[in-house]
Amino acid sequence: MRTGMLAGALWLMGAAGLADAEPQSAAPEACASFDTPAAAEACDRAIASVMDPRAKVRLLWRRAYYYNEHERYEEALDDLNAAIALAPGDASSLHERAYTLNALGRYREGEIDLDMLARAEPDNPTVYQERAFARFHQGNLQGAYEDRRRQIELRPDDIQAVLARVDDALWAGQFDAARQDAETVASAAARAGDQQLARDAEAARARVALWSETSPGGAPGDACAMQRLSGAAAVPAHFIGDCTALFMAAGAGNAKADALTVRSVALQLSDDEDSAVVDLQIAAALDPDNQARHVNLGMAFIRARHSWAARNEFRRAIELQPSWLAYAGLGAAEANLGERDEAERHARQSVQMQPNELAFTVLGDIAFDRGDVDGAK
Repeated sequence: MRTGMLAGALWLMGAAGLADAEPQSAAPEACASFDTPAAAEACDRAIASVMDPRAKVRLLWRRAYYYNEHERYEEALDDLNAAIALAPGDASSLHERAYTLNALGRYREGEIDLDMLARAEPDNPTVYQERAFARFHQGNLQGAYEDRRRQIELRPDDIQAVLARVDDALWAGQFDAARQDAETVASAAARAGDQQLARDAEAARARVALWSETSPGGAPGDACAMQRLSGAAAVPAHFIGDCTALFMAAGAGNAKADALTVRSVALQLSDDEDSAVVDLQIAAALDPDNQARHVNLGMAFIRARHSWAARNEFRRAIELQPSWLAYAGLGAAEANLGERDEAERHARQSVQMQPNELAFTVLGDIAFDRGDVDGAK
């Protein structure tokens, strides 16, 4: 099941453009099901044969949605590009393409589609929810917070949006607003007797405290130093807050990224791998031409078993500056994705630059899977 920003996009099918009514020239059941190979083939035939552009747009959208559900994003994007070429203002296709582009890590392109939708549908809260996601992953933290605020202005009873705004407020440095939102969620959970929401509210309160509590006295730069983590049995008290303070105080993107990189290590040591990955994502967004940021993020994605995203980061790192570590990481990601020929080639490139354990592990696993036990050894 998709967990991204357009999980509820089906209700938007009638929003605007050519898809405002079910075309009579398309069989209603076409592309309605993909449960069997025969159903998928029937959809392909329907798309190839239908002449009515309204019908083709509708069917292309349905197939793209199916592709996105199964993480076949490139195929989804092809269908959505074709649909938008037929109907440039079709809201449903623009919504779905924005989702697809964001899933591919092409956040700026996704934001362009969402900007168009914001002009066409200025009172649609879903547009601002989705654009907040795109802006956040480009490092536009204030813009993400403003979009979340607009979403809640349009739908003030959306308590999940208020919960999400806790984190957007934290990233924007609005700690008082984040604290207030966490309390609003806690009150709503108590009124509804919703135990899951109550746990979410408590976790949000904890994040606000963790980010906002700093060491008494001392400059943030001294308090947020990698040396304080070296050899420590546990993350020092207030370390996360100290790094957050340094992040907020830093001016340039590379300085902010440095603070997040140190904080990500503390989060990993605190067994909060998900938050560590987010820190490294924002670090790479704020300092996009720094090869090491993308290598760090790629390795974090490997640890999180998100090899598809890792592959993208290592490719970006190699574009900026080839290195043995980037090639080794790329080989590992490709091996996890079943792309053995590419994995072997890139692992060998890594070893040629510098023999290393990760690349040899990739090559050994590939040799073993091929039945070459001696080669694996």
